[in-house]
Amino acid sequence: MYFHRDDRQGRLVDSGDDYLGAVRDVTIVDNGGGFSDINARAFFVSDSTRKAAKGNKGVGRFTWLKVFEQATIESTYDQGDERYFRRFDFRKSEDGVENESIELCETDEVKTTVKLLNIRADYQKHFPKSLDTLAQKIVDHLVIYFLSPGCPQVWIHDDEHAPINLNEYFQAEALERAS
Repeated sequence: MYFHRDDRQGRLVDSGDDYLGAVRDVTIVDNGGGFSDINARAFFVSDSTRKAAKGNKGVGRFTWLKVFEQATIESTYDQGDERYFRRFDFRKSEDGVENESIELCETDEVKTTVKLLNIRADYQKHFPKSLDTLAQKIVDHLVIYFLSPGCPQVWIHDDEHAPINLNEYFQAEALERAS
């Protein structure tokens, strides 16, 4: 997960986290199965129960559009014996999903990139700036996933700090609370 800052106003050199630019965009990169036809159909249905067994309610993506102006999804996935690249925009509009394209591709990597673009002003002013604070908020929100043995490695990045491995962050926090 990458946090991109709004640096249009610039910042003072070595001024610390107090003067970090506000987060403007968030990019999430995932190496899971991708937006295959079955996964895309579940995404396009407003109240999908496809991942209900994992505790998902199928409405989280609508929060994206409450907080950000739009999302852009790019996904490379396997369908049968072939690899495809799917791209579309997700925004508040009559159709919701726009500019969808699907094509055969020959890349070696299966992955999905979700770009949450242009945080709305009402949310930007409350959005944490510090990468450490972002780590804490994400771990607190997803603690049940970090407790599960199959939790993938999750990293957060920005242009100002060293990346943080949230799994290690969670473990260190759990050890600290246990002692």
